[in-house]
Amino acid sequence: METVQQQPEQPKQPEQQPEKQKQRPFPTLYGRNGYPSTFQTAKIPSDVLEYILKVPNFINMPENKIQELYTRNVDHKGVPNHVYYEGYFQCLSLKPIPSIHPRYGYSYPKPSAPTPLFAFLSSFKKLNSKLLDDIVNYEEENPSTNSALSLLKTLIKEGKAFSDLSVQFHYGDEIGEENVAWHVDGANSVLHMALSMSGTRAVHSKQSKVPNGESEISIDWETAGDIYITSPFCFNHGVQYPACEWENKICAIQCRFLLTDENYLEMTKRYDSWKGMMAVVTNVLSNAEIFIPTIEDVKNEEKILLQQQKRSSISILYQKFLGLF
Repeated sequence: METVQQQPEQPKQPEQQPEKQKQRPFPTLYGRNGYPSTFQTAKIPSDVLEYILKVPNFINMPENKIQELYTRNVDHKGVPNHVYYEGYFQCLSLKPIPSIHPRYGYSYPKPSAPTPLFAFLSSFKKLNSKLLDDIVNYEEENPSTNSALSLLKTLIKEGKAFSDLSVQFHYGDEIGEENVAWHVDGANSVLHMALSMSGTRAVHSKQSKVPNGESEISIDWETAGDIYITSPFCFNHGVQYPACEWENKICAIQCRFLLTDENYLEMTKRYDSWKGMMAVVTNVLSNAEIFIPTIEDVKNEEKILLQQQKRSSISILYQKFLGLF
């Protein structure tokens, strides 16, 4: 398996808005079993969004093409004319690598994301290395190699944070508030980023302001370019979709931990320490300063990826020449 090597040179971090500085730490809310989480928001620059949307046969394509490239799912049986397609990628390796299907849980070779999206997320992880490093370097009072946090630290060091990508398309009839499909995400969403690529949708969440308190429903409307980072593993949530035609479709990309079936099974075994793990993730995320790649960052990262791809191709040809495979 060939993974993308981290480069020592970090992209330049853009200046943050003064009002964003005053918001930290972001509030902690509590979901199922009293699991804590927080919610940060950001925005994809318009030129970066446009650059990713221009990728052929990825997001903008004829409607008949999506049936060839993506899988149709049904989450709202009572609204048969609502159409939902989903595609799955990863941004850890330039080659397909084994990981679990985020919806059905089986392992399969997941393909690499289109280069502009891969470059955006690779740059995002570099720019926000402090966020990930702060989780890895967090000192537990009673450290244990068998804790959920210990496993999470290993996964972060392997580059798996934000590396499992689900590209979701919704169009057709409306999914109103009364038809929101409430659910809790799996363990690959203990730290999760959602990218709104087109259209408008509303994320409904059930959380309380105190542990094991009475839940309140919050509604966050997301439009093209919006980003949120949270932990939907911790709380019930669902999405409302306005009616729209294919030309005005709603598209979002969910960025989760890239897990093998062994990783997922091991995480579920450590359920007794999930709350402690989420306390650390929430504390770090609520105080984190989030940086979003510029178009220059994305294009520079794209050059690095293309160079790695070229070197990999040359290596494969040489190995074939030597008769190694």
